[in-house]
Amino acid sequence: MSPPSPPRTPASARQKKSSQATTPAAAPADFATLFGSELGLAPVINAAGKLTALGGSAQSAAVAAAQATAARWHVDLQAFRDAVGGRIARWAGAESACVTSGAAAGTAISVAACITGSRLDRVLRLPDSDGLANRVLLQAGHDVQFGASVAQMIRLGGGALQRIGWANSVPGELLDEALSEPEGIAALVYVQSHHAVQENMIPLARCIAACHRRNIPVIVDAAAEEDLRTYIEQGADLVTYSGGKAFGGPTSGFIAGRRDLIDACELQGRGIARTMKVGKEQLAGLLVALTEYMGRDDDAQAAARDAIVDALASALADLPVIRTASKPDEAGRRIRRLAIARADGGDIRELVRFLARGSPSIRVREHHLDDGIALLDPRELDLAQVAFIASRIHAYFAAAATPARASVAAGKRTRNPSRHGRGQEEVAMPITAAQREQFLHEGYLLVPGVVPPALCDAVVAATCDFVGVQLDDPATWPNCQAQGHGIVPLHHHQALWDVRQLPALHEIFAVVYGTPALWVTLDRVSFKLPTSLRAEPFRMDAVHWDGDPRKGDAFGVQGLIYLTDTPAEQGAFAMLPSLYRELDAWLAPGRSDAEVARPDVGAHPLVRVPGRQGDLVLWHRRMPHTSTPNDGTRPRLVQYLSMDPAPAADAPDADELHARQARLCIEKRPPLWAIRQRVPRQQDPEPGPPLHLDALGRRLAGIDRW
Repeated sequence: MSPPSPPRTPASARQKKSSQATTPAAAPADFATLFGSELGLAPVINAAGKLTALGGSAQSAAVAAAQATAARWHVDLQAFRDAVGGRIARWAGAESACVTSGAAAGTAISVAACITGSRLDRVLRLPDSDGLANRVLLQAGHDVQFGASVAQMIRLGGGALQRIGWANSVPGELLDEALSEPEGIAALVYVQSHHAVQENMIPLARCIAACHRRNIPVIVDAAAEEDLRTYIEQGADLVTYSGGKAFGGPTSGFIAGRRDLIDACELQGRGIARTMKVGKEQLAGLLVALTEYMGRDDDAQAAARDAIVDALASALADLPVIRTASKPDEAGRRIRRLAIARADGGDIRELVRFLARGSPSIRVREHHLDDGIALLDPRELDLAQVAFIASRIHAYFAAAATPARASVAAGKRTRNPSRHGRGQEEVAMPITAAQREQFLHEGYLLVPGVVPPALCDAVVAATCDFVGVQLDDPATWPNCQAQGHGIVPLHHHQALWDVRQLPALHEIFAVVYGTPALWVTLDRVSFKLPTSLRAEPFRMDAVHWDGDPRKGDAFGVQGLIYLTDTPAEQGAFAMLPSLYRELDAWLAPGRSDAEVARPDVGAHPLVRVPGRQGDLVLWHRRMPHTSTPNDGTRPRLVQYLSMDPAPAADAPDADELHARQARLCIEKRPPLWAIRQRVPRQQDPEPGPPLHLDALGRRLAGIDRW
């Protein structure tokens, strides 16, 4: 028999809707759009672990669906609580269990239950516990701050805290002495957590034995712990867990333990626990999450987590400025994390802040920053996110190293006359004077190794995702829907902007132009299939210019970055340097529009420029060039990237130009010329979260002024 359908909308609500039929109903907002575009929030890549501050766990589809379904039903809430608590008790091997709003709430409720027992009059007076047995013992090393403090949770439940020992040492004799006068003691709270001091504390087994000799209950705060049974099996009277951490549930928790004490916990719903009530959605989600958890394969999950740690270590192995090491969990759980420390004398906090400022925002585990260590926790990561994290870390150190590299390469600074009315400006020399002269004379320049491999890989991943291929699976390559010569209509993916705002690139363009005040053009990427896989023959473009070479002020610089190694036959950039050198003479007779549009290049040889991943190819806008077929065996991937001088501050239309340029980037709009080309799948605006631009990126985008 199938379950009944969810209840229909009440008649009163239907009548209200009918009376407002003339008002268009707002379409339900897509969460990603609401989160990113309307609220302006960056999504988070969670490399910190299952932390409350980051929303605990990313829930499975089944857990999320259970909550959505429960939200549409009415239930007998107490019966639902009892049923879920009964299931949890069986899983935990306990006499009984109850659901809470979280582990911290569970600590307060457990303390309250030990003080009040089943007396309703006592429940109603809490947190005032004067005259009751309300002393709660806690080892000093367990009095930790987890976002709030354990001590505060004890006081919230009516407890009068009695600390034992010191933060770094609690001799067992001190517990015996505290228990020697058991009158007035309600309970002992034992905190099993990575937050707590692990060494020189009294073990749980001794605490339980000593307390039970005097009929004093032991409460275990096991908020983020994974083992449902061990603390009950050791003899704990109450154990409080978080449901939204290790177990992958919604924001929730539960207490397992003695039946009489669980009954007293439930009774707190008529007192302090009323402020901590749990809804039907949390109950449903927690039940499904724990069901999934009980069916897990521990070995497979541990292997998957270890694979992510190993992949992170491998992706960062080429960075000599950091040291990495595998670090086991402090609390003894079966979790291995990647520890990162700087080997260059820098502050690890700077890297942590850089990662957090990005979009997506990458959050790392910060528990050991005072020791110069950041931790990457694998539990909420997947392998696809590993490459992005590695690319951002590479980007940070590439940006940090750029000024030193430029200084060493050039050994000096130079003044270059501005071609755009800015006088002379001092700029760093990331390329040599000889390279600049080569560019001006030959019309092109290959600058090797400008963009780190990780940044190139991130653009490749974004491109492949957009066109629907897997680069390591040739069978998927024909799925590429890029038109013509492989143009992919991506203008505003974060990976492209991470390359654009790389300081090394800006400095190269600044040297060539003679000014650092530049705007980056919103160019795209290209995925050019091997000719053998194309559905139609490759039609080679006529030699052309991307501007009118007859204009004397046509100075400008265009560029591309090879995202993968690109030999000459793989569709490498091709041009005619000999015609560039003779261009003024070639134009002298007064060439017509038709002759310029399809020039007769005669005997001028076509030169292809191969490159390695991360190489930058620059060419003068007066350089005649063309697209060549990809006769190789792999796709050719490049990111086009150019810069132009920003308008002078006193230009009549400077404000309008700034507003237009900034709007394109803030709203993630393609430029007008790209819309006019009607490239298939061009989106306007482009989807995704808001861009993260650093100070240089904001200037290059025209958002901030130079």
